[in-house]
Amino acid sequence: MATVIDDLYGFLQYLVGGPAVTRRLEIEYLQPVLLDVTYRLEAHLTGRDGRRLQVEATITDPEGQRVLTSTALFVLVDVAHFAAAYARTLESAMSSAITKTAEETGGPRGVAREPRP
Repeated sequence: MATVIDDLYGFLQYLVGGPAVTRRLEIEYLQPVLLDVTYRLEAHLTGRDGRRLQVEATITDPEGQRVLTSTALFVLVDVAHFAAAYARTLESAMSSAITKTAEETGGPRGVAREPRP
């Protein structure tokens, strides 16, 4: 449910300010959240201080009973923040693949080692 709420807040951010990162996310589970039940999700901006967005959300069941409440703090960031994170992820994946290939072939740069007696 935390992922669902975080994603809900993500959609709200685009309506009120743009891309942001989660700084704090608090969830209070009031009742069990069941599978195969249609719930209503609502999120609202409750405050803004510069780049900081304070938000809250609720999830209610078909009878209108709250099953979950949440508050969170997000920090607005430039799109370049996500581009840099993506580049770091690619760099790490490439480095990991090179290391794995070296281990599979028995040495650095794909040079196979002779078996040891």
